[in-house]
Amino acid sequence: MGLFHSKNANHELARYVDARYLSDPYKGRSQTNYVFTCGIVVISWRSTKQTLVVTSSSHNKILVIHETSREYVWLR
Repeated sequence: MGLFHSKNANHELARYVDARYLSDPYKGRSQTNYVFTCGIVVISWRSTKQTLVVTSSSHNKILVIHETSREYVWLR
């Protein structure tokens, strides 16, 4: 297994993030989704319920930014 890149491909690392506040209102859990691409190739993705109960959509976004930033640093 491996990734194939042509010589002229754009190798820029890009991320796309989505946060859904209280996607499970009965348990108080929010959803975290992110995708990292290098050019047009997906190299990392995640979709999971957060382990913490958040009290606002702002708190939810902070947790998503933290989680995504950790993955970004690791990939770089």
